[in-house]
Amino acid sequence: MPYIRAFHRFYGEPGKGMVLIGEVSLVNDDNNDNYFYDVVGRFPDIEEDVDPVHLLVNDYSKYL
Repeated sequence: MPYIRAFHRFYGEPGKGMVLIGEVSLVNDDNNDNYFYDVVGRFPDIEEDVDPVHLLVNDYSKYL
């Protein structure tokens, strides 16, 4: 792992409700660009509460 000078840290203010946080970068290079102090997964777990309106390619076998 290269020398790391900065880590990402995202959070919301307690008591201010739900928030959506993330990062936008010019190059999506997870191996050399994105470092987090706490170990996090590539994608968060999502608990779906409604069926999708438009399907993605990976959704067809699940919903049709």
